Amino acid sequence: MATATTPEHVETQARAEPVAANPSRERVQKISIDGNTLAVLGVGIALFTMAFGAFTHLSGRIDSLDTKIERGLGTLNGRIDTLDAKIERVATDLRTEIKDVHAKIDKLSAETNDRFDRLNEKITQILINQSRGQ
Repeated sequence: MATATTPEHVETQARAEPVAANPSRERVQKISIDGNTLAVLGVGIALFTMAFGAFTHLSGRIDSLDTKIERGLGTLNGRIDTLDAKIERVATDLRTEIKDVHAKIDKLSAETNDRFDRLNEKITQILINQSRGQ
């Protein structure tokens, strides 16, 4: 009996006899496979199925984790954008307040300079009046 690994099996499969009715068709003789070959083939198929199932399961888990990471990154990016907007708002408010303070300082400085100028004029007038009166 020829098995899948014996030379008879190879020779049997290699020999093809043409069919008399249709010369373009070839006749292939059937081969027999013993129990050991079937068992090895069955174990191989079972191992392949288990490996493929494990790969599919792990691939699904990886996709699930990728989705969770993307969702987490989206949430973090949203929070970062919110914080950036708040920082920009506060910075704009501070710039406005600083400009207001500068304007108030400039106004007070101008008012103080005007007061000094008037005071200086009064002192000058008093000194002129005193020098005339003497």
